[in-house]
Amino acid sequence: EASLMLAQTCFPNDGLDGGRGHDQVDVTYIVWGTQIPSGVGDQTINIPALKQLGDQQARLLQSALGL
Repeated sequence: EASLMLAQTCFPNDGLDGGRGHDQVDVTYIVWGTQIPSGVGDQTINIPALKQLGDQQARLLQSALGL
């Protein structure tokens, strides 16, 4: 499941699984539609490329919200 993989990638030392989630409010989910970094497909996930795109989109969102 993508959300479990994402949680374990972002918080590798928290022991997250199907019965234990991350309850702190420090995660922002952003859907960026057609922007897909190279190395991300049906069978592969390039975590650094995904993080770079996510960081870029988060900065754009912060700027748009005046944060």
